[in-house]
Amino acid sequence: MSRAARILLVLIPIAGLIGGALAGPFLAGFHYKVKSAALVWQEQGKPANSNEVLAFRSTGEPQEKFFAEAGHTERRFVWAGALFGLWCGVVVSFKIIGLSRFARREDFEIDHAECVSCTRCFHACPQERARLKTLSEIIMPKGHGG
Repeated sequence: MSRAARILLVLIPIAGLIGGALAGPFLAGFHYKVKSAALVWQEQGKPANSNEVLAFRSTGEPQEKFFAEAGHTERRFVWAGALFGLWCGVVVSFKIIGLSRFARREDFEIDHAECVSCTRCFHACPQERARLKTLSEIIMPKGHGG
């Protein structure tokens, strides 16, 4: 494996980590607490226009505490997104490594469950190659051909 490929295999998980961390705030925006905190923040000092803001204001909870909880939730999403992105990057890297390795087969075995007798593998069979070589030597001995 080339040096550039090895560097790329390290960079893919790092890119996943960064991408997941950057996606965290966006994904956190779908969480009810973060979404409500954003609405409360937008409507600070204004009359409530949404049910979420009315519901929050009716609880009497301090805004700072609510914003701190929403911030904590958003940070958890950032960490979870980063870990998920790293995991995806590692999986992709291992898949690339697995696909880059070629398994050489020395022995050929017929998988009778999958075989449909199409004869595509006929000339790849070592026994058939040996038979054809023997047959060609019988038909055209060495030194008698042109």
